[in-house]
Amino acid sequence: MENPILTEEILSERYQIIRELGKSVWGRTYLVQDVNRFNEYCVLKEFDPPIRGKYALQKAKDLFAQEVGVLHQLEHPQIPSFRELFRVQQEGKEHLFLVQDYIEGETYGSLARSRSQKEASFSEAEIKELLLKLLPVLEYLHSQGVIHRNISPDKIMLRSQDGLPVLFGFGSIKEIVLTVAAGFVGQKEIPKTDLKAGFYLPTEQIKQGIVSPSSDLYALAATALFLLTGKEPPQLIDPQTLTWYWEQDINLSAKLTNILNWMLATNPEDRPQSAKVVLESLQTFPTLPRLQLNENVKVGGASVPISTPLKSPPPKQTKPKTEKVLASPKSAANPWLNAIVITSLFLSAIGLAGLGGWTAGNMWLRYQLVKNVEDEPLDEPTDFPTDDSFNASSRFSVSEQKQRNQLRSRRLELGINYNFYADLVNEAFWEKYPEQQGQELSNDQEDTKARENWQALAGEWLEKLAFLSPEARERLGNYDQQMRNDLVREANQFRLSSRSLSDLTDAKFFHLFPEQIDQSISNKPIGQVQDAIFFDQLAAIRSGDALERIVFSEEEGEEINRVRGTLQPGEGKAYISELNADQIATFALQAQGDALLSIYSPTGTYILLNDSETHDWSGTLPETGFYEFTIVSTTDTPFTYRFEMGVETSIGE
Repeated sequence: MENPILTEEILSERYQIIRELGKSVWGRTYLVQDVNRFNEYCVLKEFDPPIRGKYALQKAKDLFAQEVGVLHQLEHPQIPSFRELFRVQQEGKEHLFLVQDYIEGETYGSLARSRSQKEASFSEAEIKELLLKLLPVLEYLHSQGVIHRNISPDKIMLRSQDGLPVLFGFGSIKEIVLTVAAGFVGQKEIPKTDLKAGFYLPTEQIKQGIVSPSSDLYALAATALFLLTGKEPPQLIDPQTLTWYWEQDINLSAKLTNILNWMLATNPEDRPQSAKVVLESLQTFPTLPRLQLNENVKVGGASVPISTPLKSPPPKQTKPKTEKVLASPKSAANPWLNAIVITSLFLSAIGLAGLGGWTAGNMWLRYQLVKNVEDEPLDEPTDFPTDDSFNASSRFSVSEQKQRNQLRSRRLELGINYNFYADLVNEAFWEKYPEQQGQELSNDQEDTKARENWQALAGEWLEKLAFLSPEARERLGNYDQQMRNDLVREANQFRLSSRSLSDLTDAKFFHLFPEQIDQSISNKPIGQVQDAIFFDQLAAIRSGDALERIVFSEEEGEEINRVRGTLQPGEGKAYISELNADQIATFALQAQGDALLSIYSPTGTYILLNDSETHDWSGTLPETGFYEFTIVSTTDTPFTYRFEMGVETSIGE
């Protein structure tokens, strides 16, 4: 490698070298100041791989430039921005440099080693917080088709400014060098992956170069174990079997233990397939405390969307807890007595807090139909159910019992209340098979097909509910008018009325469930799903994703404001603007897809447009205050729109 650049040099007439930060076989890294941008600190990386041969080196540089072009498109507050790629000719040689944002802070590797000197390590609460804040970053990366490839404690920075973890040090540069070097016969010395960083990578990546979202999740879990135990992965893994042995080193909750073991599965197919799945599992266990209405899970200031279905449960290394099951109808002398007992147990479990509108009334019918389809315990276990949790003495076939366990596992992962879920599936079952209305499904062979039909609908509905946030799903079955009123009052604090909040909710709900249009759903289980969407829409309003304020100056004359956006199918956006009575206004929406526009006056007395396919309104404003504008999608494809607002002060004679 060439000698380091001297500190007095200014590269590209812009970057003043301050000091060298580090070096590797891939090149050197410098701290620089951008003299053309207020002397901001930046990180300058020189790409100088040990590849011989002019053509091979040029090929590596070209591939590197392409990769940086991809990374340059990334926009996330917890990923350093790739500012610029430039080339400099010095002494007849071309040098390739990459400029990134400088992040002030300390790596988690450094923090862990400092604690280790004091015989301390990271706590479970700290690791959970790290995962909650970092998984959305991986979710974003993977959604852009980018795999980090190089996650380790030294590639995660605790940013001093806001205490957020920042992910840097993408491993794609090493992949480029290895690919180019291996492709040329004359290349005898192929650079090797840094040994210490390689500790955290899964086997398929180290040996075969195969990467996927699950390989990043593996590395993140290995990083978490290092922070928890203070031990590097080689100290926690059997080199022959590649089995992790770490639980004896630290006592964690069953929840986090299962999730980490799941992420560390040797077979990539046995790991979670997306960061959203892990985040969902981390947040939706029944043991998590219920959030207050004014709370919202946020990562980096933005609401966390979680909807990807979980494809396989994590492997368990601990003995499953014993589950309590309801009695079979064949052993029940009096089914009405059983119903009373179940009701009493349920009331005890929720502390006599109230069952909510339709729940108590449907208790008997729910019990009659589904008590033998899932046999769900009221005191639910917090462990993941496993496929071997049934035995030969089961009254169901192995395949049916396996399906029942999978349904239970998926429902627990989603954090959905069993009683609500049973009512919802019953309703769908009776609509599809009206001859079964109010009938009990026995354990007998002649009812096998009916049970299979119920289970098929149950699986479909679990996936239909996966789009809801964990908090919204957790409340299913408990939404009532009081909770809805509380949500509306909170929306009012953002100058938004229940009309606008309902517009946003209905757009999503009827897009997902078009069969419910013109149906009365308030006293049905499906009405709880609409309430859950209502809840999530308020969360989007809190975060600013679904609400924006448009400000006009107070000067006399005409002023025009334009806003642009993109709506996904069933999505909506609300705008508010403080305007005065007697102002002359023109509002116009231009959309590349089907959309409805509503405009409400501050008191709601005047509805200028209501779910209108007409996208223009002009006239004299009737009231002073905050006007509301909602734009909702009614199409099946994403589209962009432009909303233009023009106002002028009416000048009397």
